[in-house]
Amino acid sequence: MATVHRPPNQTSGTIAYPDKAKTSVVPYTSGKQLCYLGASINNRAAANNTIGTTKILHTSKWLAGQWDDSETISYIEDTVDAQDVGTGDFAVTTTTNNDGFVLQCLNKFNIISLQISQASAGSPVYEITYWNGAWTALTCIEAPAFASTGEKTIAFTIPTDWTPLIATDAPVATDGLTTGYYAIRVRATTAPSTAVLATQLWVASFLVNFKESAADNDVVNFNYDDQISGLELEGGESIGAYFYTSHADNAVDVRYYEKG
Repeated sequence: MATVHRPPNQTSGTIAYPDKAKTSVVPYTSGKQLCYLGASINNRAAANNTIGTTKILHTSKWLAGQWDDSETISYIEDTVDAQDVGTGDFAVTTTTNNDGFVLQCLNKFNIISLQISQASAGSPVYEITYWNGAWTALTCIEAPAFASTGEKTIAFTIPTDWTPLIATDAPVATDGLTTGYYAIRVRATTAPSTAVLATQLWVASFLVNFKESAADNDVVNFNYDDQISGLELEGGESIGAYFYTSHADNAVDVRYYEKG
């Protein structure tokens, strides 16, 4: 058997992860690609927790903007505000029924993280859908109410019938979305009395898998099947983590190597 030569394995070391999903455990290095081998995740949330490792997508891969349901062209492009750190400059909702936001991505994904700077008031009702030829209800692992500030995440299993937008789809032809992207729409069908505002958004997807109901103090190992080549991420993608319930004592240790 031929010997496979590649860069040596590295580890992040066990580091505290107090966030839900927004922070990279292993950031990408310009000109290099990360190759994921596995991770050990320690749930210290004092309760059962859904946990996993993720790849955080580069900002060049996705677009975001508001959905104004009353307008003929419903989508209002606002990617700059979604990706920068300007406080409260991305509207998640308005105070009008059926308004919200849309996230479009060139790759399939299943985590949207939002840093909420202004929480909702009242009793809003949310609808989360994906486009597969029609806006279709999404099965969520986590769907926040945005009733408090801080990091909130929308997490879901990737639908098998999720398809990229094409030119003849109504969201493209009428509403202003972009051909070739996978789209998620979040609307407040019953609007809050105070609009929800976010400072910044992140987009990620699970690596390998995730574990539901990990017991408190469990250490769960996630290993990629091919420990020689690893799972190669795209350029600009970093390795992160997901915790349904965040806690200052949650911890992650990632195994990987870099190529390039």
